[in-house]
Amino acid sequence: MKIKLSFITIDAGTQARQKINQDVVNDYAQLLSDGAIFPPIVVFGEKNILADGWHRFFAHRAAGIKEIEIDSREGDVRDAIFYGFGANKHRGLQMNQADTKNIIGRMLMDNEWAKLGDRKIAEHVGVSSTTVLRLRQAMEGAGQLIKQTTKTVVRNGKEFEVDVSVNQQKEEPTIASAVTNESHPQDLQEIKELSDMVNDLSEENQKLKDTIAIGAWDATDIEKEDIQETVADLRERIAILERENNSLRSSRDMYMNQAAELSRVNKALQARLKK
Repeated sequence: MKIKLSFITIDAGTQARQKINQDVVNDYAQLLSDGAIFPPIVVFGEKNILADGWHRFFAHRAAGIKEIEIDSREGDVRDAIFYGFGANKHRGLQMNQADTKNIIGRMLMDNEWAKLGDRKIAEHVGVSSTTVLRLRQAMEGAGQLIKQTTKTVVRNGKEFEVDVSVNQQKEEPTIASAVTNESHPQDLQEIKELSDMVNDLSEENQKLKDTIAIGAWDATDIEKEDIQETVADLRERIAILERENNSLRSSRDMYMNQAAELSRVNKALQARLKK
């Protein structure tokens, strides 16, 4: 469906890039004048809020074309912004490094989007989880971001939040708390998720290395920068996770054994009292 350019909302703050590349606009405008046909731009809601296709939009304007083909979807400004964050990961003009970091930073600072977790954010933007993790840690270190204490996970089709706060500073739990408190299962679950992420990244890294070997790697600049440190990061994180996992399992087993022993003593005492 085609609509007039004047019916499209471009001032709602939905532009994912920091600025428009005028050279690309001029190139697109020339192609349009030569009869080229571009994919429709993506708009949201009744106000036709522009989410994807900014260079195409301005190219139509520069070429003096009054109407443009649209892909209209339901949603509001936030839907348009979120869509725009991941719109160019597979096609179109790729985001540069500054744009990508800006997008990730905006998502990490948003109360709702930050709960998606590093892996989901990385998948949506089109970068590695290591890239998101490194930027989040840098923002936390600079005081730009409060360390996240919960994140949203999906299990068996159900969405819920888990505690991801750092546990190193917590006091040693008592036997009773070890039996009744669910912190240990949550910690183990979090470590399992991180281990899964590490395994996924290891597989991703191996695939990239294989692709590089045959000279067919098509990656963004930010991924090329990150891949050099990926192997070292993965090995370090695996070692840390293994140590934490072993420590938590040992503590859990110790508390469960102590609780079982106390339970046996308690039953014996109750039996003696009955006599």
